[in-house]
Amino acid sequence: MIIKENPLITLGILLQKCSVGLISYVSTMNISNKGIADDTSVLVLSCDNYFDVWPPFSKCWDMFWPDCPFVTYLVSEQKEFSHNRIRNMRTGKKMGWGRMMLDALSKVQSRYILYLQEDYLLRSRVDTKKLFDLLDIFENENAAYLRLLPWPGPDEPHPKYPQLGLLKPDSKYRTSLQAAFWRKDVLEQLVDAKDDGRFESWSIKRAESISRQFLCLNRNGINDDINHDGDYPLNYFATSVFQGKWLKEALRLYKSLGVEIDTSHRGAMNRLDFLEYRARKHGTNSIKYKLIYFLQCSFNKIRSLGC
Repeated sequence: MIIKENPLITLGILLQKCSVGLISYVSTMNISNKGIADDTSVLVLSCDNYFDVWPPFSKCWDMFWPDCPFVTYLVSEQKEFSHNRIRNMRTGKKMGWGRMMLDALSKVQSRYILYLQEDYLLRSRVDTKKLFDLLDIFENENAAYLRLLPWPGPDEPHPKYPQLGLLKPDSKYRTSLQAAFWRKDVLEQLVDAKDDGRFESWSIKRAESISRQFLCLNRNGINDDINHDGDYPLNYFATSVFQGKWLKEALRLYKSLGVEIDTSHRGAMNRLDFLEYRARKHGTNSIKYKLIYFLQCSFNKIRSLGC
């Protein structure tokens, strides 16, 4: 007697086998990532004076990285920061940038650090899988540093990885403090207790003796400015707070994402103020500075007239 197979039963068996295989694959993927995740910490360096930036940072974190697999710390001095997935690491007293960084690093047990600052407010969903892929490269290459937001970008292509570039030893921002994976021991080696906001400039010479690779994602956007449009695994407005003030451009962006920011503590500046400050560092007699200053004065005059 020939027994005909029931197509619904056959389909059910196939689906069951597929689901078992999928669960097995996901479990294997999670196990392979678990080791490096346990060896990586997110360090958000802040200070008590930036307490007003913590609420929008937290909201963007919850919106765009609810599945962050890494232990995450926000460093403050004496003010308490409360979040269900971000631990507050307090120094207990006021410290300069360099001393605070070294104090925080001494308390972190992981080999790798994902460095962030409190005004790096996420602006789109974090691609955790791509971050793990980059961490694998970082570990396999035994690299010192991998910049995740290419502002600025790399100096030359990487011979093995098309998505990455290399930063030369004399690169102006080789040790940039934009979001990046760091070997903790390398970062400890480069930071001096007396460092302040000029770490990026002061540490270049120190980094010349490090033979490990300094890596950087390649730029892939049309507008790779602070308000970039690149597709990167960890995206944020590159400078939300500048010289202690919110950039109005950042305020507009985050408002469009449903994140309201209280500006009563530090105020705000527009893009012309930002450009004028940067141009002034190269001298007030430069054509670039004079042009920006003229535009800034014209804009302020028009605004005062209510136009």
